[in-house]
Amino acid sequence: MLSSYSPNVASTLWYTFMDGACYSLWGMQLLPLYLKEITSRATTIGLAATASGLAQLVGALGAGYVADRQSRQLCIRAGALCAAAALFTLLLGICQASATVILVGQTLWGLYTGITSTSVEALFADSVPQGRRTTIYNTKWMLQTLCYVVGYAAAAVLFALWHNTWAPEKMRVVLMAGVAVHPIAVAPLCWLSDRHAVQETEPEGHDSAGEDISAATAATASAMFAGQSVESDPLRKSSSTGVAQRTAVGAGGAASSSEDGVGRAGAPRLSSRRGSGEPQQHERPFLEQRNLGDGGATGCMRWGTARLCTRPSHLTAVTTVPYWMCAVDLLLAVGSGMSLPFFSLFFTSDRGVSPAGLYGIFITSTLLTAATSSALPWLIMSCKAGRIPTVIGVRLVGTAALFLLATAPRKSVLGLLPITVALFLCRNALMNSVFGVTRSVLMDCVARSNRAKWSAFESITSLSWAGSAAIGGWIVEAHGYQLNFTITALVQLVATMLMIPAALGARELDAPLLITVVVPGETVGEESDRT
Repeated sequence: MLSSYSPNVASTLWYTFMDGACYSLWGMQLLPLYLKEITSRATTIGLAATASGLAQLVGALGAGYVADRQSRQLCIRAGALCAAAALFTLLLGICQASATVILVGQTLWGLYTGITSTSVEALFADSVPQGRRTTIYNTKWMLQTLCYVVGYAAAAVLFALWHNTWAPEKMRVVLMAGVAVHPIAVAPLCWLSDRHAVQETEPEGHDSAGEDISAATAATASAMFAGQSVESDPLRKSSSTGVAQRTAVGAGGAASSSEDGVGRAGAPRLSSRRGSGEPQQHERPFLEQRNLGDGGATGCMRWGTARLCTRPSHLTAVTTVPYWMCAVDLLLAVGSGMSLPFFSLFFTSDRGVSPAGLYGIFITSTLLTAATSSALPWLIMSCKAGRIPTVIGVRLVGTAALFLLATAPRKSVLGLLPITVALFLCRNALMNSVFGVTRSVLMDCVARSNRAKWSAFESITSLSWAGSAAIGGWIVEAHGYQLNFTITALVQLVATMLMIPAALGARELDAPLLITVVVPGETVGEESDRT
């Protein structure tokens, strides 16, 4: 499958997997526990997250400016140098058990993360043709999730060999091993190149990928009846109309389509009342498209009795989707920054979970997240609600699980350790499984020349993470974990509700997936019975 993509795609996927595998060995759960061990304060963890988040913001904004004007490749190489400096500093701080040196290393690590996340994401988007992003982005997110199993499993085995205790000297050895092997993961950054980006043509004066989506939708619908390929339509040559990759009617009258790389096995079929021996004649569809007078970006399409209309307001137009998505990410980061650095502390100090038990929890969480991510394309197609509405539903369930975990009395059934672990697994799997889908929506909505800036703007979330992590550390010390998790759940509920305008604006992007085809003389119920 990867052979059909740019070489940058395989390099990025390899880097993503290796970077996450190494980082999960030393940085995800163990480093916060080590900082708590050598300082005896939860606020130190929040301070480290704050330093890393602020540095990530600086790196992301700088890389976003340079990558769109100079070279994404140059920014990626600079990020690799920051990674080398950060790893050396962290190794020194861990050896000396110095929280100050570790904080400096965390700051350099945040700078590396901000630079590479912005420029690598922009180059990755440049290397994937529009219309094929959902599948490859979901694959990338699954790799980014599954890679944690490697680091968690390695750490669990090492601790199991040392009597499964949180002894500081054992923690130090595991941390040093993880930091020492991490340069191997950074090596693929040197393979990424601007010359491997996919060439895209953008209409002059257009800055959004959503300008001609209704026209592409009409072309898709016509192809479903007339048997033509959408690629033969002139609109398909524009990067802004890559929503429908290909739609055709086969000899048996079955329509097949692909939107953003997600297969449509359940696409509605064109039925025929003729026998198999009679020649098939594709009738001209009852297709009507009318300009609604708001700039040409919206329209109505009709097939017989089926009708699809899009009339977005200024707040729900497709051009506003990136702004809504970044606002949502900002609020989600506020909540996550308050709680994520402290989940491992919650299980080890409040619930007495052993090293093997803790890593077992996070390995299970990782596998469930990957399974949920792989099921999302099927869920999107089955619900026929679109990508963002599906994400909203998934996040609501995940937020509810966190709220139950935070508010359950310790002596109640919900407060039992197995139930608490189950709620945590549900929350993590659902909340973390959708980022590949939301990233594909964002990159479909922005022009190539602005992708690095939007990736950098998304990294503003690191600032909110930085501030909320410090606040979270103070709340944990003063009021305990439950209040911290409750506030997180409420903030993330508000963020999920803010996705509703984005869902309305993104309907045009997902329109080819949601079209219901009705042939005159047949009802929708009759057609669905045969499919």
